[in-house]
This record gives sequence, structure tokens and C-alpha cells, in this order.
Amino acid sequence: MARLAAILVALTLAGCRERLPPPDAPRLDGTSWRLVEFRGGDDSVLAPAPGAAYAITFGYGGRAAVRADCRTGTISWAAEGFSQLRLGPLAAARADCPEPLTERFERDLPAVR
Repeated sequence: MARLAAILVALTLAGCRERLPPPDAPRLDGTSWRLVEFRGGDDSVLAPAPGAAYAITFGYGGRAAVRADCRTGTISWAAEGFSQLRLGPLAAARADCPEPLTERFERDLPAVR
């Protein structure tokens, strides 16, 4: 019985270790990013209009707050290793924002890697 418990503990610890970022990876928890410009795959460059705010605030537990001009929402995130970020689907409140970048930002945000 003690041997079975030791095997279960070892498997649990090994499974947890694989999901954690490397110890030297920078932490995103509690930080915020602000969009300065968006570069598309076709080399197009879009920048927010003066006064428009686009930001992601990375919270603890894999959730982040998102601001896309006049819309707000949440998104899941995971740092899967050094220099690797995965964002989940965006859940945002619907609002009629005049800024054309809003739709593009919301659509393309989950594709960030």
C-alpha cells in the first residue's frame, strides 16, 4: 500500500511539473500589456486612434482582463514555457465602438502565440 501511494505521489508531481513554466521564465502574473501597434501577416500596420485603449492585464490563475477600446472582457492565458504564450477565447461585453481596430483586436487576440 505504501508503494502504491509513493507511485501516485511521484506521478502527481511529474504531472504538475510539466505544466509549470521553467523557473527562469519571466512571470506575467500581475503585469499589463498595452497595444502600441498591430502588424498583420500581410505586413499591414494598424495603430490605435488617439485616446483609444487596448490592454491585457494578466491575473493570477490563468485569467486576464482585456480592454478593447470601449469594450471589456476576460480571456484565459497560459505561459507554456520560456517565450511561449497561449490565449484562449475572448469573452467580451458587446458595445458599439467607433474604433475600427476593435474588431480586429478581438478577432485576432486568441491567435496570439
